[in-house]
Amino acid sequence: MSEQQRNDNKEQERANFYKVLVAIKYALSINDYDKIIIEHKGDVTFDNKIQIEVKHVKENLSDKSKEFWNTFYNWITDPDSCTFESFILHTTQKLSNQTIFKSFGNNYKTDLFRLKKLYKKGELKIIKKGSSKYYFNEIFHSKKYTEDHILTTLQKIKINHSQLNDEELISDIAKNHFKVSIPERQDFFVNKCLGGTIASGVAGRGRWEISKKMFYKIINDEVYRFLEKPSTTIYNSYMDKDLNEDDVKNYYNKNFVKKLNEINCEDYNINDAITDYWRTTSMIIELQDLDETFIQKEYTKYQKDRVFRKLRNEKDILDVTENNSENRKRSLGFYKKAKTWAPMKFESIPELEYIQHGTMHRIAEDPDNENFNFHWLIGKK
Repeated sequence: MSEQQRNDNKEQERANFYKVLVAIKYALSINDYDKIIIEHKGDVTFDNKIQIEVKHVKENLSDKSKEFWNTFYNWITDPDSCTFESFILHTTQKLSNQTIFKSFGNNYKTDLFRLKKLYKKGELKIIKKGSSKYYFNEIFHSKKYTEDHILTTLQKIKINHSQLNDEELISDIAKNHFKVSIPERQDFFVNKCLGGTIASGVAGRGRWEISKKMFYKIINDEVYRFLEKPSTTIYNSYMDKDLNEDDVKNYYNKNFVKKLNEINCEDYNINDAITDYWRTTSMIIELQDLDETFIQKEYTKYQKDRVFRKLRNEKDILDVTENNSENRKRSLGFYKKAKTWAPMKFESIPELEYIQHGTMHRIAEDPDNENFNFHWLIGKK
């Protein structure tokens, strides 16, 4: 293999790598789709809704750039173009100073008029196939396509110019979507995501595709494997979050609050309990969105095998008296002592007081019907 062939192969690999990278970028930003398809008619396709042509080019984007005319021609000639909602030209190219693309999309009829005037008839006598002139001539002078069809296609086009190159896009995805801020780890992390995505795609004749569900499973699995504790930021973010007074009042009828009132718990302690309950519940919801197995894999075991077991065992050794007032007093003491227990760690769940306290109140509330049937009041089962 010649040096030129080796260089060409490297550039092709880089171009393919960039297409998948761009697919990940848009997949993380677009909500309404079922499948990501690569190299089938367009470079990147989301169902039959959005088609993206990807260009990783250094030269500026001018009126006569082949990157635009080749892409425009492909969309014009695609028999399924009417089914797509939008076409995107995603390119690293910056706009030339005098290009019409600076105002592109403000008025598509004006855009069409200006594009049609781009080449004079004299310039179209000698045309090299595959050149901008060739695509221009095919679109406007071959009489194969009506002006309505050309305008309808043009109106669906958006030019995303001056986009990040491959190295910059790796950093952007890693940092802004997954909070990987260490530069030397960003490349490794995104490459792992790319590898998993590519390996799990279904390759067919002239196409490669992956479902949205599989894509997010791969991404989330890589987050857990690579970052080890992707949830650390979420756990810590709730440490200092508080409810306002009106929101606290919305919890007064919760079972766990009623159980605290049974032992004559002070108002400030009840308000603290409500805050910890809310923090923990909100944290669980956010982590479950990150990994749909979080509750089953970690939190349920932490709640049942660590926190509930300790509550039950510590309560079982307390004596019940005939004096209800004394029982309430001792129960309040038990509750306050439980608040001083050292926080327990389990899997990714860290040793944070609000999580342990909030979990105690979730056990008393039992929102998931785990049948804990736990009361702070001594003697009450």
